[in-house]
Amino acid sequence: RLFLVEELNNYRAKKMGLPVPESRFVFLKVNGKNIGIYWEVEQWSKEMIEKNSLSSDTNLYGESGFIGERLYQDIVDWNKYIAEPLPPPEDRSDLRQFLTVLNHPSDQYFYENIGNIIDLDNFYRWQAHSVLAGGISQDAFHNARLYFDNTLGKFKFIPWDVNLAQLDDRRRIDGLDRNPVSRRVITSPAMLLESQRALWNYVKDEKNLEDDLKFYDVTLAQV
Repeated sequence: RLFLVEELNNYRAKKMGLPVPESRFVFLKVNGKNIGIYWEVEQWSKEMIEKNSLSSDTNLYGESGFIGERLYQDIVDWNKYIAEPLPPPEDRSDLRQFLTVLNHPSDQYFYENIGNIIDLDNFYRWQAHSVLAGGISQDAFHNARLYFDNTLGKFKFIPWDVNLAQLDDRRRIDGLDRNPVSRRVITSPAMLLESQRALWNYVKDEKNLEDDLKFYDVTLAQV
């Protein structure tokens, strides 16, 4: 996780109103021997969701493994970290609806319906958060965390293993096109504008850059 980088990414995510697991740096001791400084991160659980002021009586999905570029095509390639209490555990109708809209051949159908199954405001901020890091790790086949907000009937995206890299031809500032959702969203001029607006809302305040660099420097000094 590049050690300090994901701690910085989590810090930024919280500033942008995105849910993330708690994390910190710790000394690891094994049988009384100091092994060194490790990055400790909270597990995906009901408690983790509740700490982010979200209901835990719902579904939280992630990929079942490193499965190639079919993750956003079939519900069988997803695991549930937490599950809604009433339907049977194998029920994935919410995820099926999302993938159906995402993979519909009609662009017009996608544009008209994607906002009914994902929280677009959350998604734009999630995407802007990745662009800030130049991250391409949340791609077509891994590092997906989808929380179904049953108060909205829509999915929220949770940043995970965002990475940090210099923007180049593979890391497009306009939309992280290695992620299938981003790739399709940015084909809509209106949705692309909203995505860029979410990024602008963060970078237009120069205090955010100053604060991020300070957080990184303080964290490095503590480590």
